[in-house]
Amino acid sequence: MNILTERLIDYKTQSNYINQFMQDIHLGLSSESKFIPSKYFYDEKGSAIFKEITNLPEYYPTESERSILKIYSDQIITGALRNIPENKKLNIIELGAGDSDKPYHLIDALYKANHKFTYNAIDISPDALNDFEINLKNKYPDIEFNGIAGEYFNTLEHLEEDQSCRNLVLFLGSNIGNLDLNQAAKFLNHLKECMNPEDFILIGFDLAKDMQTMINAYSDSAGITEQFNLNLLKRINKELGGNFETDNFFHYATYNAHKGAMESFLISTKHQKISIDYLKRNYVVEEFEAIHTEYSFKYTHKQIQDLAASCGLQVTEKFLDDQNYFTNYLLTCK
Repeated sequence: MNILTERLIDYKTQSNYINQFMQDIHLGLSSESKFIPSKYFYDEKGSAIFKEITNLPEYYPTESERSILKIYSDQIITGALRNIPENKKLNIIELGAGDSDKPYHLIDALYKANHKFTYNAIDISPDALNDFEINLKNKYPDIEFNGIAGEYFNTLEHLEEDQSCRNLVLFLGSNIGNLDLNQAAKFLNHLKECMNPEDFILIGFDLAKDMQTMINAYSDSAGITEQFNLNLLKRINKELGGNFETDNFFHYATYNAHKGAMESFLISTKHQKISIDYLKRNYVVEEFEAIHTEYSFKYTHKQIQDLAASCGLQVTEKFLDDQNYFTNYLLTCK
């Protein structure tokens, strides 16, 4: 058993996040420009709604990345196993695992390569992890699996202590897009510090493209993305004793050309006072005041390569879908 596995917490136990949730909500609602951190999208209901979003015709990122992994998984795994001794296990760590089926292509490629591996999933949502484990073990009954509900680096900071495995960190989807360029650099620098030489990172980036295509992806005609955003308010009501009335808000998405990012907001339709019992506080939201819920930064290849270089990471390979909408980069710590 490796050090990472030893330190993983059973995600079926109650996650101790409530104090952080309270602090984040107070900070966001008391700020001059109000916000709710996007990491709180993914409770059980939010994860289910997001799964609906990934099947919408307008939402291209999921299918684009799925097609990349379907076509290039053998090549990705070959790269990650290059020059690895036969007796050295590959330790896969997926960040933000959710219940996606995209990693199945990589797992199939590992079984084909006949190399021993462990699959570790880290996600903030215990419910999403539970679904992921059930689906994973239905398909791969003998897989060695570990899971943790919580923040990434509480576990990742121990990776470098273990030299017996080669690590392949998966940061799929466009999760890095939730961070601005400075935050993304800080994230990758921290990730690199947690890893050993010759470890690998497979990371997904949503590429900059026609603006209307991006706007449609975050403001679908069926209104599913609006439900996804409004669920943030329902979660505060349920878990923190809030009194948000979701009928008094609407979802708005736009592309910020200066930042190079899609932005999502919940807009108040009237002046209202919000009380949150757990915080013992009231917050005023004015008519047409916006609560920011998400950034999704879109990248050019030059930005990706500059970002990797600034963090001391080397591009091993890059993979693209057939529309050049999305890309996965395989980076090494060497």
